[in-house]
Amino acid sequence: MASTDTAGTGTPAAALSEREIAIRRGAIALFFEHGYAAVGIRQIAAAVGLSTSTLYHYGESKLELLEAVMIDSDEILQAHSERALARTEDPRLRFAGLALTLVGAQVESRKTCYVMDNEMRAVSPGSARGARILGQRRRFEALWEEAIAAGVASGQFTAANTDVARVGLIGMYSQTSLWYRPNRALDRAELCREMVDLGLAALGSARLSGEEARELRAAAEFIRFDWEPDDGEAPEPGFPRYAELRAAP
Repeated sequence: MASTDTAGTGTPAAALSEREIAIRRGAIALFFEHGYAAVGIRQIAAAVGLSTSTLYHYGESKLELLEAVMIDSDEILQAHSERALARTEDPRLRFAGLALTLVGAQVESRKTCYVMDNEMRAVSPGSARGARILGQRRRFEALWEEAIAAGVASGQFTAANTDVARVGLIGMYSQTSLWYRPNRALDRAELCREMVDLGLAALGSARLSGEEARELRAAAEFIRFDWEPDDGEAPEPGFPRYAELRAAP
């Protein structure tokens, strides 16, 4: 995306110290590379140059660390999504704004998003933090449910089952972090527009016009969480094949 795009800030209302952000960044990098279950608290401490006892000062467990990242990241994504909806009353463009916000977060903060979307099994719904995370996810899905239903009511969308459309589209967009790599066949702007258009097509609506796409991109806030690790990957040509991604270590 062009340099004129707005970069979303990644700090929630309760500001974190530089050390807390560094701990989160190190944990996300390890969870992304090895999986949450395979990472121990000592590995996280070593990655950020702290003793285990010092790390425990910032959290009782690696689960508490994971849940804190999820809670703050979901809070930020919700706020950006609500801002995207507030920019227009047109149901079709409201959906497009939601889709662009989610895809933008997936490509700008792909390691955090990957961990958030693929490590939910570690969260206990019976705990206070787990219940809060599930509540946040329901609030987020409600934005999509309302946007899709409004498009159907206005005649702009033709989805036969809005629940299937909501779940399917959020699922599609939320897996972008699984396969996105920097500078593949599509640059970020092209990728985001193509993904938004796929969602519109699934809902029986036309692709974005050139003017609509430009307006959305000008207002877009691509969210880079403060705790997102540096990507560290060299640009690669071509487009990933799903079989290759699944076979990768």
